Amino acid sequence: MSSILEISKDIKKKLSFNDYNQPASQQGDMPVTARQQASKSLEVKAVEEKASSKIKATYYLSEEDNRALTALYINRLQNNIKTDKSSLICEAIRLLYQKEL
Repeated sequence: MSSILEISKDIKKKLSFNDYNQPASQQGDMPVTARQQASKSLEVKAVEEKASSKIKATYYLSEEDNRALTALYINRLQNNIKTDKSSLICEAIRLLYQKEL
């Protein structure tokens, strides 16, 4: 945890506006590795945001499949597991994908 705190302080120091009035030639004392590390964390956040984006899709279920989905949904709610039908479908797709591959 202390290493995270040290890195956080280091980044805050490097990203401060202390050198705002200095000429551009004197700015940029930040080593390349620290610059790369700062940009890498931004890239990781951007990738995570893209990975969590959702799309809207329509699937047609038979009455039996819809009843099974509703039963699963009710069962989870009765067990105090906060969920929605969309997340149940996503979980089912992931499990089927793992089973097939």
